[in-house]
Amino acid sequence: MRNTIFLMSIVMLACVLFCARVLGKPRVIKVKVRADSETANYEAFRALDGDPQSMWHTRWGSGETNHPHEIVVDLGASYKISGFGY
Repeated sequence: MRNTIFLMSIVMLACVLFCARVLGKPRVIKVKVRADSETANYEAFRALDGDPQSMWHTRWGSGETNHPHEIVVDLGASYKISGFGY
């Protein structure tokens, strides 16, 4: 539960900062992140947590899943954007 609250806080902060820069005003967007495969300490939300030392990683070793893999970032609505950086 603590992890989920922390995750949502980080993702919401990232969205607020991004929207403030792009739109010129703050906007809070709840983001849902899911992936077809992830492993402990490398969960999908880590791709968006703002920490360059963390990452999302699919399962490896026992229980490894087949390619291709995907990560889905659901903003809850459609938005016009002029670019995307990763």
